[in-house]
Amino acid sequence: MSKRSKPSDFDWVSSRRNCSIKQMFEELKLGIKQDVETFNSGMEDNPLRTIRIAANAKEIKVFPSDEFSTGPSVLFSLAGNVINVSDGDTNKSRFDIFITLNDDGECKFLVEGDERDSWQVRRKALEGIFFKA
Repeated sequence: MSKRSKPSDFDWVSSRRNCSIKQMFEELKLGIKQDVETFNSGMEDNPLRTIRIAANAKEIKVFPSDEFSTGPSVLFSLAGNVINVSDGDTNKSRFDIFITLNDDGECKFLVEGDERDSWQVRRKALEGIFFKA
């Protein structure tokens, strides 16, 4: 049996129950906060080019700290069994995030049919705001 394989009597029902959209949204929120802190800590030479985050129970918005900036913002919205990622200014949807319990018994994000880890989802959503030209 490989290291990642589950036993034949693996309790997938309990594992799937614990793999909730709310729990995964909270995981994303923590990761986004860490990403913003990491990005901002590297911007000491340009304090006007920092990123801020605002969050509540169902939304996370990531945006430039300069109120005069026309740069992009990103909004993560928890709605039922999906997390929608949209442009924070126009509300135009960019992609949806679902969750799944994969064949290895791991709770994963599902984006455009592909299993993703938290960092991959965050990179897809935030790379443009962090590293715009």
